[in-house]
Amino acid sequence: MSNKILLSEYLDRLAARGPAPGGGSAAALTGCIGMSLLSMAAKYIAGKDKSRKIKEIIKKTGSSRLRLRRLMDEDEAAFLRLWSDLRRKKSTAGSFKAAIRAPLEVCELAAEGLKWCEYLRCRCKTSIACDLVEAAVLLEAGFLSASLNAEINLGGVKDKSYARKVRNTILKQKKSVRKIKADVLKKINW
Repeated sequence: MSNKILLSEYLDRLAARGPAPGGGSAAALTGCIGMSLLSMAAKYIAGKDKSRKIKEIIKKTGSSRLRLRRLMDEDEAAFLRLWSDLRRKKSTAGSFKAAIRAPLEVCELAAEGLKWCEYLRCRCKTSIACDLVEAAVLLEAGFLSASLNAEINLGGVKDKSYARKVRNTILKQKKSVRKIKADVLKKINW
C-alpha cells in the first residue's frame, strides 16, 4: 500500500480477485495497527512515567510501525514475483524464500511489540488499559497471520534445513506471543 493510496483503496484491492495484496500484506497492516495503538498507550503512560525505558518504547514503536507499513509493500512485491515465476513455470526456489522474508519480519516485530505491551501492562491506568489490550490482540493477530503466510510459502522451499530453522523460530515466538497476550488480557480481567 503506497503512502499515497488511501486505506479504502487498499481494502478494495485486498477484496479484489487478484494475487496481491493478500494475507502477508494484511498481516503487516494488522501488526501496524497494533503497533500504533501500543505507541499511543506508551505516550499516555509517558505523561506520568518519564523513565528512559518508556521513551525507548515510544521510539521503537514508532520505527516498528513504519517498518511494518513498508513490509506491506515488500510482501506484495515478493508475492507478485513468486506468482509470476509460478505462472511461467520458472524456478521458484529463490522466490519462495523471498516471499517468506516479510512475514518473518512481521512475526519478529509483532513479538517484540507484545513484549513492550507486557512491560507497559503494570504501568497503565484503567483509561488506557483497553487500548493496550487491543494492541496486544492485534499484534498477536498480525503475528499469527504472518506465521501462517510463512508456513504456506515454506512448502515451496527445498532447503529443509532452512525450513526447519524458520519453523523452530516461529514456534518459539508463538509460545511467547500467546503467553504475553494472555498476561496482558488479565489487565482487564478477561
